[in-house]
Formats: sequence, structure tokens, C-alpha cells
Amino acid sequence: EDPAAFLERLGVPDRVAKIVLVLTRNINGKETYAEFIDRILAHPGPEREAAVTVKRADLLVNRARCLARPGYESLLQRYDKALQKMAQR
Repeated sequence: EDPAAFLERLGVPDRVAKIVLVLTRNINGKETYAEFIDRILAHPGPEREAAVTVKRADLLVNRARCLARPGYESLLQRYDKALQKMAQR
């Protein structure tokens, strides 16, 4: 089912649905993580600011979880790179 139609059927408000769609990674289309972050940052619509805020919070929580676990250096690097990109824009 189309994600937009699914959210509409659930009664999710349009603005919230648009933000969710911006934050949904297209793994079936083989969107890389870097492409996903770049797409959020380049989103032209009014949802961009909210999507960036939510993704930044998500990255910070994920990063904090990784700090406590050995062997998560590659994820930490990925999160740090994404956070740096967000700070530049």
C-alpha cells in the first residue's frame, strides 16, 4: 500500500503525514543512508524544518545508545557525519 494513502486511512493529519514521508527511508529504491540524509536536508517543502529536527533528535538518541556499546564505531561515524551535515545547513 502507498504510505501516503495508509497514513491518510489512519487519519494522520496531512502535515504530520508529510513529515513522516520525508523521514521514511526508501530502502526498496536502494536509497543509501547518505542519500537519505541529503534528501531530508534538501526537501523543499515546509516540512523540512520539522523533519530535520526530528531526525537530529533520532540521531542523538541513537548515538548515545552506541556510545555505551563496544563495536559500534561505524554507526557512530555514520551518525556523526549526518549530524555534521545537519549543523552545516
